[in-house]
Amino acid sequence: MMQYADEEANAPYGVAYKKEKKLFLLPPSGERVNSWNSECLTLQSGEFADYLANNAGLRLCSDKPREIIENCRGGKDALQWLETTVSDLMGARRKYFALHFPEDYDVLDRKRSILAGGGKMIVKGVLSRAGVDGHRVFSYPRESGRRCLVDDLVRQTIENAGCTGMGFSEVSVSD
Repeated sequence: MMQYADEEANAPYGVAYKKEKKLFLLPPSGERVNSWNSECLTLQSGEFADYLANNAGLRLCSDKPREIIENCRGGKDALQWLETTVSDLMGARRKYFALHFPEDYDVLDRKRSILAGGGKMIVKGVLSRAGVDGHRVFSYPRESGRRCLVDDLVRQTIENAGCTGMGFSEVSVSD
């Protein structure tokens, strides 16, 4: 799973904030975004990162990880990239892309995953090997947060490219 870097590795990087307090700017995965007003967020106390933490519920990628993900994506992966601008306190602006998953896939082993809220909230997901076949970049079904699942090839390519602001953790896969 691709996530923000741990606190120590992420120390030099800032967090982008939006002015309004709406929790998520995008719908959960499985819903295509047909209309997008480019958001402008403000970077607080730190440097720009390739995978930028934020308070808007967005998976913000610079061009570098976006190009890697596009080049490595699986044949079954549906992705949307929604352009966003982030400005620092000195006025420097950078273009980012919010990664969104407009389609959901049956990738969970529901018998082995830990679910809550009548099976609607994933506490600990276990992936089904058959369900992830043909996918390299995806999310859990109806994911509203920032979780982004990538296979080992995508992870290695991102790490080899020296992308900043992100870390990875393993997700269990059942046979």
